[in-house]
Amino acid sequence: MNVNSHGTDPLNPDSDNDGVRDGVEVYGLAPYGFVTDPNNPDTDGDGVIDGLDPNPLGVTDANGDGVADEWVSFWTNQVALWGFNPGMLAALLNPNGDADGDGISNRAEYQNGSVPIVTNGHYEARIVPAPLVITAAPNAFVTAAFDVVDLSWRPSTGAILQLTQPWAGVPNLRFANYNLQFDEHEQARFYSRFGVRVPCLLPIDTTNLCADTVYSDALRVVIGGRTNTCEVLLYISPGAHPNCAPVDCALLAPCDGARLIGILDQQLTWCAAHDADGDTLTYDVHCDWTSAAGTPALMRANQSGTDSIAFDVDDETELGTDPHNPDSDGDGVWDGEEYYRGANPRDRFDRPVQIDPRPLPVATVGYAYYGELQAGYGAPSYRWSVSSGWLPAGLSLTAAGIITGMPAQACGRSFDVQVHDQRNDTTVTNLQLEVQARGAGPAGTIGHGVLGHGRIGE
Repeated sequence: MNVNSHGTDPLNPDSDNDGVRDGVEVYGLAPYGFVTDPNNPDTDGDGVIDGLDPNPLGVTDANGDGVADEWVSFWTNQVALWGFNPGMLAALLNPNGDADGDGISNRAEYQNGSVPIVTNGHYEARIVPAPLVITAAPNAFVTAAFDVVDLSWRPSTGAILQLTQPWAGVPNLRFANYNLQFDEHEQARFYSRFGVRVPCLLPIDTTNLCADTVYSDALRVVIGGRTNTCEVLLYISPGAHPNCAPVDCALLAPCDGARLIGILDQQLTWCAAHDADGDTLTYDVHCDWTSAAGTPALMRANQSGTDSIAFDVDDETELGTDPHNPDSDGDGVWDGEEYYRGANPRDRFDRPVQIDPRPLPVATVGYAYYGELQAGYGAPSYRWSVSSGWLPAGLSLTAAGIITGMPAQACGRSFDVQVHDQRNDTTVTNLQLEVQARGAGPAGTIGHGVLGHGRIGE
């Protein structure tokens, strides 16, 4: 066989992105063992890329149905490998069948080069292994290896997002052939095809982490606007009796899996988790009524109680999209479609940080005030500041989002606050804070009731 090794990319070890390095294809090196074209991802044209084709140099059609037998064999194996519906197997054997039910026959999928077991337009990825379990010693730097597998209906460009915990570094790609570039968010981007494993590395810094403790986070991979997650567990020097993870936490209301029209002001309650070590527990609350699949967006982090009031934007304009531009982020997908899918129309990879829209409690002249600003759907921790206007005299806002002090005079004040998260995402919103005069309320409140002329408890 004559192989065209000219025109390969000297900066890309896999010029055709078929999962086999150029030199291995040109020389048929072990364990690959085939001399194939480094500029053609499917040397024999049977619809299976070289890196996944057990016979990349031959096409067989024993029954003469116009569909390569290798192609049918490959996709039937993929059904079992990735846990797809076993009912697809019988349909794949019929060239006029429609294994994925997308209205396109297997024969047409073969001719068009699309995936016969994934509905056209559907994007999905797997992170292997899942969960990703890492064992390390305290005060050490380690690197964990994992693979991203694209299970989309066509070749895709994806992004691996940075984890939220401070011990997790920026995920990187093991081989430069997948690494298109780091974008403006410093996210590793890659190009892949169905079933090809994209090898990745995750740097870990265990400095100041506690021994015999388990830490957790989540890897996020975005392909076609769809976010896929994988749990990450970091075990620091586990001994005979390592610190155990809490168990038995369950959602009480609304019922798990319920479909809601919206989530604004929805009361969320859950049962307390049990921790065998007696540790103090906090909860991360994921909530996003626009999510079509996968783990919903992180609404609140490190909640100490077992209930929370949900919030989210209900209008696309509140997300900051451009009303005169149907594709605000320039990713080739209209804002309305992205919003329906649960993607962020003004950000190619993730939801923006949002500020809880509920009003602040009313303050009273001469009494200590406490008001807590809440943010969610970003990467905590959050940093707050007043971006324009002024708080009422006597009150101030801390970087942690707490308004404290003692108001000096009755007034109503409007001001803008800004929240900044760990992804360098920023959101600004306007707030109103009313300060009422002491004794201005009806009998039974501060003026003439409990604190004025009665006794506490009566």
